[in-house]
Amino acid sequence: MNIKLNFGDTHSEVVELTPAFLADDIIQQAVTHWSLPVDQNYNLVNVTKQKVIPPNAPLSFSNIEEGDVLQITPIIVAG
Repeated sequence: MNIKLNFGDTHSEVVELTPAFLADDIIQQAVTHWSLPVDQNYNLVNVTKQKVIPPNAPLSFSNIEEGDVLQITPIIVAG
């Protein structure tokens, strides 16, 4: 299935994913591909459905559908 993957306003790409992909694998591949900071933790959010996808959840578990928009967002830890 084709999914639009975003990181803020700086990176956006349509990627082909299978329902077996884990959210954490998608994040790690995006961090490498887009040279994002590796010392940062990220969430994967289905913007279309307004839901955070658990890191160890396959896309099939999260009801991701063709055309959904997924956003990688940094996890901000307040001190």
